[in-house]
Amino acid sequence: MIELFPAIDTFTVFPLNAIFLANNLLSVILGEKWHAMQVPQWMRFTARLGCSIPPIVLAALFPSLSGTLDFTGIVAVILPFIVTPLLHRHSLLKCLRTWTYAQMEEAERNGGFRSVLSPPPRVLAFGVGGAMLLIACLTFQFTGAGAA
Repeated sequence: MIELFPAIDTFTVFPLNAIFLANNLLSVILGEKWHAMQVPQWMRFTARLGCSIPPIVLAALFPSLSGTLDFTGIVAVILPFIVTPLLHRHSLLKCLRTWTYAQMEEAERNGGFRSVLSPPPRVLAFGVGGAMLLIACLTFQFTGAGAA
């Protein structure tokens, strides 16, 4: 039973992940229209289907569970080390359209959101380090380097 757990877990969570991804994409693309619930049912269905089909096709083309787990492990690099700095940069630029940099720093400090990694140069360094780590992971993944 323990051997089946990863496959069962993936199978049961997959529909939720596809719906979650589709909803987030629609929210980003449609903005206020999505938040006001003015998106037609067919558009939600199409987005959810569009987010569901690529993983199914890829799973059919590459059926090796170990290869899939190796590749999806790269997501653990992409999310914290690349997506997070990009979101920080995007949020900062959007906020700076409304407030000055000094106001932003003060609001972050007062709200408890300021850390040693908050200044933009450090976020940039974090993102560059993440990109280098991703390149190394992809190199190892596709060349087989580092395999015992």
